[in-house]
Amino acid sequence: MTRRTAWFAAFLNPTPAKLENWLERQAAQGWEPRELDDMSAIRMHLHAAKPAKVRYVVDPQQRVDDSYRATYEDAGWHYVGELSSLQVWNRRYKGARPEAFTDNTSRRERDRRLAWTTGVLGALILVGAVVRMAFGIAGAGASSEDWPLEAGLLALIGLPLVAVTVVLTRGSGARESTPL
Repeated sequence: MTRRTAWFAAFLNPTPAKLENWLERQAAQGWEPRELDDMSAIRMHLHAAKPAKVRYVVDPQQRVDDSYRATYEDAGWHYVGELSSLQVWNRRYKGARPEAFTDNTSRRERDRRLAWTTGVLGALILVGAVVRMAFGIAGAGASSEDWPLEAGLLALIGLPLVAVTVVLTRGSGARESTPL
């Protein structure tokens, strides 16, 4: 087998540090992503490779300019691709694991910023689900018979966002910075 699919890897490893560690474990087992795109958060293709020590950096950057890329490339990093708004870099190494351009404090701050975004969005969607349920039970609105489906779909979107927020606020820190 030269290629396999990892389903929902970005959702199962919701913080950048956890996704980095997961990618590093895959590389140690001989699997690596060669290119990433927006769909890779759901379906990531991993290609067979020689098992190696590979350091991954998952950097949430929405705007990437030439100087950003040059900084990583000049330091010996290889650009893997963009996973939604996450820039993914890797670097093979022997000996000590190379450091990224962030320390644990910076990572906690980054995770805290992501938690605000996912928490607010998840809370708003859950409020929408509750409001839709209330209108549905009251029989108000043009499609009063469809409210269970609509409220349920909103809840299916909102609950994972809130769960990611909990993981981001609890789990970021020094213990996530070691890959294996």
